[in-house]
This record gives sequence, C-alpha cells and structure tokens, in this order.
Amino acid sequence: MPLPVKIVAAYRRLFFSPAQDCNADPCNVSITPTIVKVEEQDICIAKIPESLNFNNTNSSNLTKTITWIVVPGGMLVEFHPKNGILLVDDPKQQIKPDNARTNAVTYSAQNKHKQKGGATYVPVILYRSAADQAPSLCATGDPQIVNN
Repeated sequence: MPLPVKIVAAYRRLFFSPAQDCNADPCNVSITPTIVKVEEQDICIAKIPESLNFNNTNSSNLTKTITWIVVPGGMLVEFHPKNGILLVDDPKQQIKPDNARTNAVTYSAQNKHKQKGGATYVPVILYRSAADQAPSLCATGDPQIVNN
C-alpha cells in the first residue's frame, strides 16, 4: 500500500468502528474512548461508527431517535453539557440535536428520516485525567448520518 493510503487506513481504524444500521428506534450508538500516548502525554480518542444508516427513508416515515452512549470504561469522560453533538453539515435539515445531554454519558437527537441524504456531525466529549483537573476534548472523527 502507498504511504497516503496507509495513513488514511490507520486514521480510520483509530477514529471509526464499522458503519451501523439504525433500524431500531431509538438507534443506540456506542462511543468507546481510549487513551493513547503522544510524546508522553495522554490523549483521549473517542471511537464511533463511521456512519449511521437509516434505511427506507421516505416522506411518510416517523421521526427516529438517535441516542449516543459513551462507554467510560473507568475513564472520566462526559458529553459537553449543552453541545454534545455538533452538526457540521446537514443540508436537508434532517437532524435536530437536543439542547442538553440526557445525562453525563448519554446524548440524543431526532432524525426526521423523511428525505434521502446525509449529514455530518462531531461528538463533543470531555476528558479529565483526574476529577480535579480541567477537561480536554476527546479527539473524534467526523461521522455521517445517512438517510438511504
């Protein structure tokens, strides 16, 4: 494999788990944070499915709920209190994030699921190395929500 292809493949393995079909309501999406060492510093990385796929989209469909759940694994991680999921691109305005997280490790949004198309989002997850430390952001990829 050429070097750029290897770099992209490594990036995808680090930030993304395989795509997830969202046929159930709610669609529960697991986010797994891990710590990697970069020049002797702990860096939090949150792994999330590369896309959430909603099948059979049409104008008569009911709104579907997406619930992201951080699996802390003993780490001090939480969604940002008011902006746990940031929409980066939603040209058809299909996604409506809640104004606040459900609890520290759960965040939800509504997907109208009425028009075909995609939206890109970024989870905003805070990490603390200790309870009395200032938070830093967990690194994440930019996954998609796809209405097929």
